[in-house]
Parts: sequence; C-alpha cells; structure tokens
Amino acid sequence: MATHVQILGWLMIGSSVLTAMLSVLAFLGASFLGSAAMVRFQGEFGPEAPTLFALLVSVLGVLTAIVAALSAAAGIGILQYRPWGRTLGLVVAAVMLTKIPIGTGIGIYAFWVLLSAEGREHYRHRSVPGYA
Repeated sequence: MATHVQILGWLMIGSSVLTAMLSVLAFLGASFLGSAAMVRFQGEFGPEAPTLFALLVSVLGVLTAIVAALSAAAGIGILQYRPWGRTLGLVVAAVMLTKIPIGTGIGIYAFWVLLSAEGREHYRHRSVPGYA
C-alpha cells in the first residue's frame, strides 16, 4: 500500500501542474478572446458582451488555479502522510471525478487508496502523530 500512496501523491502533484497550465491558458485566452470579441461581436451582442465574456473566462481561470493549488497541497500532504492530506485528497478526488476520463480514473484510484480498509490502516499507522 505504501507504493500506492506514493503513486497517488505524485499523481495529484502532476495533475496540479497540468491544471495550472490550463489556468494560464484560460487567462491568456480571456485576454486574447476579449480583444478579438470586442472587434468581431461588438455590434451583434452589445458593447458589454466582450467584457463579460473575458470576465467569465478569467473567473474560470481563477477557479482552475484554486483546484491546481488544492491538488498540489493534497499531493504533498499525502506524500508526507499528514491527516489533513488524506482529507484534502478525498475532496480533490471528488472534484477530479468530473475531469473525464483521466481525472475520473485518478479520482477512483484515490478513493480506493484512501478509503479501502488496508489503505486507511496503512495511512493511520504512517501518519505523523499529533499533527493536524
């Protein structure tokens, strides 16, 4: 089970890197598409449509960055056998279920590693005592 915990921790960290890249693309896309939409669609949807579109993509970029940070923190916590790492890992795994197909696989794997009887017992024995 120790190998599975290590794999899960690194999968969470790797996923956070890819998610952070997606966040950067969202910010770049918001900037580019906001400018392009202003020229192309200003007459059809009104003058505020490009600004609202750019704002929506920016908000999605911020939410994606938050998910990336939580995934990285969960991976680090899991690798260090922190009690909060297991809890955060379960929360991140639930969010990852929506990222079909790879995120779904990682989420299911995380649930198996962290919630199986063997996984819970292994994590509890390796967990740092008194650390919350």
